[in-house]
Amino acid sequence: MRSVFAALLLVIGLAASAGAEPPRFRAGVVRIALPDPPLAVLVWYPSEAAEQPWQAGPWPVAATQGAPVAAGQRFPVVLFSHGGGPGGGNPLLHRDLGAHFARSGFIVVMPAHGNEPPRLVLRPQQLRRALAATLADPRFAAAADPARLGMIGFSLGGATALIAAGAVPDYPRYAAYCREHPGDVGACDGGSGGTGAPAPSAAEASALPVRALVLLDPLAALFGAPGLAGLTMPVLLYRPAHSGVLRPEGNALALAAALPRPPEQMTVPGNHWIFVDPCPPVLQAEAVVCRDAAGVDRAAIHRAMEVRITAFLRDNL
Repeated sequence: MRSVFAALLLVIGLAASAGAEPPRFRAGVVRIALPDPPLAVLVWYPSEAAEQPWQAGPWPVAATQGAPVAAGQRFPVVLFSHGGGPGGGNPLLHRDLGAHFARSGFIVVMPAHGNEPPRLVLRPQQLRRALAATLADPRFAAAADPARLGMIGFSLGGATALIAAGAVPDYPRYAAYCREHPGDVGACDGGSGGTGAPAPSAAEASALPVRALVLLDPLAALFGAPGLAGLTMPVLLYRPAHSGVLRPEGNALALAAALPRPPEQMTVPGNHWIFVDPCPPVLQAEAVVCRDAAGVDRAAIHRAMEVRITAFLRDNL
């Protein structure tokens, strides 16, 4: 029944994709380097210049480096927190999503989170630093509208987004869950850098003024209903049909039930890594984040996701 439901959602999404409006802009991208401590930030943004694709290692990037920002209007801003998978994750795993949202009229801010612990304390700080740097940058100061702020988070980045939006993590609850279920690596490995971490100070925990939140199979076991009580913004929650989380109390469905405002929920075929952009051929056989089961069309799933998330953000920002 679950697979039928997932397939139905995919068909609906693809139907919506077929009738989607054409891109309004072209995609530009810049890298902002912050010192002390070092933090690299990729910013994807609307431009009217022709796109000039380029290569970042194995990753093809369909956006023009340093293109002028489209003039004459202010654009909503979307913070994007990537996962903490192999090697600590990489914002280029979501390069196509970033470029799509730029073409759709959003400024997308992606910090390259490090892998140093405690990650669940440092990552929200990095989001705030990346946002502040983007808003202060002369290229975006007049184009970005901070009053229309959204946030997207994948996996560990989903927990990061929740904390930055005002959720209070329950570290003892999370540590207890992982002690009781040591085999549940889907819930516990990704957040191991934050297990047992002290709660952030009041200053660090101040919520960003997020108006809409998109969660892509987030690390959910860290949160209980009391810590989520302050999240009243609209939430779009995606989960894969095969998440890899073994216990129901540790997965995205439990998070959905605990949120004070019921989220819009979408289930798609595939495993946890389905939310990573389709990989170039050179990586498809060797990288765990690139592998899909037979019959799972990651590119089609992403086309449908792009349409739905874009509509959700436009409706709520």
